[in-house]
Amino acid sequence: MLREVKVAQKEKNYRRRWFEDDFFELIVWYDSSDVIHGFQLCYAHSGVERALTWKSNTGFVHEKIDDSRVFGHMPATPILVPDGIFPAEVIITEFTKRANQIDETIVQFVQEKLLEYQQLLKFGKVDQ
Repeated sequence: MLREVKVAQKEKNYRRRWFEDDFFELIVWYDSSDVIHGFQLCYAHSGVERALTWKSNTGFVHEKIDDSRVFGHMPATPILVPDGIFPAEVIITEFTKRANQIDETIVQFVQEKLLEYQQLLKFGKVDQ
């Protein structure tokens, strides 16, 4: 189940909340009016860590989290790189199942955006 983790506020213009469990990390950014400005939903599916990010000023981006792991070496600082297919059904189902202990406003917002992204993908309105 997703649970909130207290985090330091590093940005002047946005306040963030962070939630995590063994499958997801969800970061939600709020603007100065306490309106959701964006979110990033990180997940590991089929052994690959990915992130779906939505921001009010830029829209959706789906990326792979690349830490440049090489056998026998320490991982590098993770970076986000373009990635392919978003497993919408799995992510929507898992998020709905795991988000029942966090703020309902956040849950509804993220669910709506996940469904919106799924529709955009279905009709070829965003790249995969």
